[in-house]
Amino acid sequence: HQMLSEEAKPVFDSGDLEENGVGVFTHQFDQAGSFGYFCQYHPMMTGTVEVVSGAPAVAAVNILDAPAMDFYPKTVQVAPGGTVTWTNQSIQHHTVTSNDGAAMATHAINGRGFVGNSPTVVAKAGQSIRWYVFNLDFDSDWHNFHPHNQRWELAGENVDVRSMGPAESFIVNTKAPTVLILPPEVKAIQQKRRRPKKAKKYRLMGDFVFHCHVAHHMMNGMIGVVRAYQDVWLTPALKQALEDERGIQLYDASNPIPDVDPDRCKKSGPGEWEELALDPEVTFMHACLLPNTDKVLYWGYTRADQSRLFDPTGPTVSPPTNQPASLPGMDVDESDLWSAEHAFLDNADGTVLAHGGFAGPGINTVHSFIFDPATEQWSQTADTADARFYSTTLTLADGAAMTLYGSASKSIEVYDPVAGTWAAPIGLPASMNHHQYYPWTYLLPDGRIFIGGPHDPTHRLEWNPVANIEAFSMISGNRSTGGEKGTSVLLPLRPPNYEARVVVAGGNTPSGRQTAEYIDLSAAAPAWTALPNLIEERAEQVNTVLLPDGHVMLAGGANAVPDGGPVEFLDSKDLTAGWALGPDMTYHRGYHSAMILLADGSVLSGGDPNSSVFERFYPGYYFSPRPQITNAPGTVGYGATIAIDTPQAPEIAEVVLLRPGAVTHGFNMSQRMIECAITGGGPATLQVDMPPNAPIAPPGWYLLFIVDGFRIPSTGRWIRLT
Repeated sequence: HQMLSEEAKPVFDSGDLEENGVGVFTHQFDQAGSFGYFCQYHPMMTGTVEVVSGAPAVAAVNILDAPAMDFYPKTVQVAPGGTVTWTNQSIQHHTVTSNDGAAMATHAINGRGFVGNSPTVVAKAGQSIRWYVFNLDFDSDWHNFHPHNQRWELAGENVDVRSMGPAESFIVNTKAPTVLILPPEVKAIQQKRRRPKKAKKYRLMGDFVFHCHVAHHMMNGMIGVVRAYQDVWLTPALKQALEDERGIQLYDASNPIPDVDPDRCKKSGPGEWEELALDPEVTFMHACLLPNTDKVLYWGYTRADQSRLFDPTGPTVSPPTNQPASLPGMDVDESDLWSAEHAFLDNADGTVLAHGGFAGPGINTVHSFIFDPATEQWSQTADTADARFYSTTLTLADGAAMTLYGSASKSIEVYDPVAGTWAAPIGLPASMNHHQYYPWTYLLPDGRIFIGGPHDPTHRLEWNPVANIEAFSMISGNRSTGGEKGTSVLLPLRPPNYEARVVVAGGNTPSGRQTAEYIDLSAAAPAWTALPNLIEERAEQVNTVLLPDGHVMLAGGANAVPDGGPVEFLDSKDLTAGWALGPDMTYHRGYHSAMILLADGSVLSGGDPNSSVFERFYPGYYFSPRPQITNAPGTVGYGATIAIDTPQAPEIAEVVLLRPGAVTHGFNMSQRMIECAITGGGPATLQVDMPPNAPIAPPGWYLLFIVDGFRIPSTGRWIRLT
């Protein structure tokens, strides 16, 4: 409501003087001198009191609206000890405030007064703005909230002003105003198929004030700005014509209002954990979110009934229709997928390839299996040439699956999903032999692969044939002394350049336990760069999960705390802000645990050392009103422009694709997030461009999310990119 420093006080100040002769102020001047004064509401109004010997004992000043709104007379004289009386004859409110004394009380919005100092609310034209309006004046002043060019519905009427008394509050939603009503010739080229080659996209802006409708409160600082922006395609000629005819203003990002966490009032932090009253039955060591379903396939240690299906709609746990051990020629050891690897194949069912693992004491397996989400059934496919235990497997741009390293191999093998066979191994040089257990490997947008740890140095290379190997030393050095500790994640790939950035965090080496770092592989000279330290040490296997709002969720591996330790969040859009604290897990998760994103945007957690219980994490966005996808294609091609129907279309700021997870031992071999460019739309439809090629988004099934301006995502909708 008001801000006032205690550092200095005015020599005299009337406070608010009411209009029409009601407001009267008298002040006694004891010392000789010249005293300037002004009206806080109308600073152009100024006057002077001269205190001199021999002058009258009293003087009077009227505040009038004419001939100009001002003090009359502007200068008066009184003797020392004399008094001056001001009477407000104006129809406006005024003050009489001395120039001496720097700390004038100023009306304020969010603790700041006047445009340029009070916050600027930045919003896309048509985006929803939610106003939480509180009158913090606990005395007797009333205020009026009034945003320009924005109205809301109340009792069946559209209104743009709301009065409120002391300590009163309310909430309203408005829409950010349109910056530019497009002339027909400009509107005609906004659709991609009608756009001239010379057209360029310009981000235009318009400033729309919001203020208290009590004039003298507004004049004394209770005023701010909504800065709306709008993307418009213009040819050089159309741009010049608009500038000549009406003027346009290019977007300026200065003085934005800080982002507000929608979950800021929840005592538990940004989200909540829930313990599920459900026995997992087997250890949640390996987990895959099955395309076209809500279910998670998971498995653990050696046993004939090794795998299970988790269905969140119950929730329930059930076995698949068969098990790998029940297939012809298999037994418990030969089919054991303990510490195996997995990836998704590009077909209509979104089948899972799982292979390698344990085949009895001291023996690693070469067997490979396929799981079909439609039939919930296992089948066998061709064996690998090398035994694969603790290997990494990922989907390539042509839909094939690559596996590399592990405890018994220093090679690459590639699986052909059409032929159902593995190609001959491709050897890797001895200089890379330190890569072994679950190397954190990613397909890059240029087709190369990057091995980002946990052992040092990391490598980028062309793999077929192996060539142009580049090494990048991590700041922490090795993050694991054996097995695989710590975690890694590829941050979201965003248009137009789809820069690949990889984060690593935690580990059991002294230099890795509480540190994190990242590398930007789009840079001319990539190098690992330190991130702010983790809040907790993570010396075991810790999981990172990409959330559809663009945050990285990190949890588990905190063996120095009595419970499971807190969740931590890293904002992929602001890495320098470091890790934000979330709520604590009840159960510790470490070696042989997993966490995986479900289709509704929640996260399932399970595994050792508390393998008999699941926990489910609901991020803060889960409790907010969420946008809805009412229709979208089921299958799309690269570079295609698709229509997504949603009643919240004007509020949507992002559209993202999230590849389903395939996670084990602190590393998700499959998760990958790609932002899609929004290129147009209407009140209930978005026009969205799919990723341009397969190295950016390998073919297969993805969860499609729309995300509003508050970073609240929809639930995921399955879509196949192929």
